[in-house]
Amino acid sequence: MVHALDADASLARRFLELASAQAGEAGIFLKRRHDMATLAAVNRTNRDSWPPLIPMFDTAHSVLTAETALWVDASNERGETVGTYAARFFWWPHSSLAEEAHSLHIFYADPTPHLARGEFIELPDDFSGSMITGRTTATGALWIRPDYRRLGLTKILSRACKAYAFERWEPSVFWALINPAHLDSGVAQAWGSISVSRGGRIRARGQDLPAAISFQSRQKFLADIAKDTRHGAIDSSRRMVTALTNTSDTAARQGMTSRS
Repeated sequence: MVHALDADASLARRFLELASAQAGEAGIFLKRRHDMATLAAVNRTNRDSWPPLIPMFDTAHSVLTAETALWVDASNERGETVGTYAARFFWWPHSSLAEEAHSLHIFYADPTPHLARGEFIELPDDFSGSMITGRTTATGALWIRPDYRRLGLTKILSRACKAYAFERWEPSVFWALINPAHLDSGVAQAWGSISVSRGGRIRARGQDLPAAISFQSRQKFLADIAKDTRHGAIDSSRRMVTALTNTSDTAARQGMTSRS
């Protein structure tokens, strides 16, 4: 008899094969990486189209190791990174997202000076952060280079990143702090069957930003990739074979996600 987790891990591997093959049709190569300092360097190099990483994924503020963090490097045929998505594992057997966000521990290895400066994370009123506990994975640091946007990469990268994270950590829930502008623009539709709460706020590093939070159970994520795998295609990614554009989208860039 096949153990349920073995079957789920097999599904994740099959989906990753599909994602890699479909990206490869457009000359995009996906690689799981754990060198988070390199992710930060890519961010700095592309600051014209990508705001600074939130502290959760920034090695200058958080302790990020191969055991707790990974990112997907989407590279073109010249070896240039043209897209990213990152995941970070949090193990909260006796705590929850509500407590860890309030304390700023999800952002900083040492939150004390940041709390003293008045920084905070305020979760939406209709969101119960106490429900997110145990084995959890946060996702974010989505960026796609402007000339590769609007080609369906968001769906590939977001799901591939979660599949890599599931293989490694087997979280019970995925969650993310997101820019509400991406809900209004429709970008969030590419992230699958997520639940979203609006009305949060973040004050960090001199910025005061609105925030929403998305969350997705393991079961809903697996249902999403099972559907893609059965169809043999990640639907929105069919646009990847179209000609690349050179249009740069500069609207609503607040540092949590990027357009597709």
